[in-house]
Amino acid sequence: WSSDVCSFRSKLQFLYFIALRLKLKKMPITSEQLVATIKEKIAGVSHIEIKDVGGGCGSKFEAFIVAEAFNGKKLLERQRMVNSAIEEEMKDIHAFIYKKAITPEQYETWKKDNQ
Repeated sequence: WSSDVCSFRSKLQFLYFIALRLKLKKMPITSEQLVATIKEKIAGVSHIEIKDVGGGCGSKFEAFIVAEAFNGKKLLERQRMVNSAIEEEMKDIHAFIYKKAITPEQYETWKKDNQ
């Protein structure tokens, strides 16, 4: 009987270990998560494209963001706003590349120039 109890304890400890490992393993960040977070935390986002350019592993993203909140801000300030908005996600991201971080007015000009 005691060997059954020891065997049961060993199995239970093993299952607990596996459960902890699964719980601690993070899922990769997705473009959709980043879009949702940025839209939630930055005012007036009218256009946003986030692409996973790291082979789908959620470690490298390219961003094109248009927001009213960028009015009157320099590029570095805009990037800091976005970085602050996705601060938690940035812990698991290797690279976040800003293709564009522009105002709606700049976006209209960009669209005309890139048709």
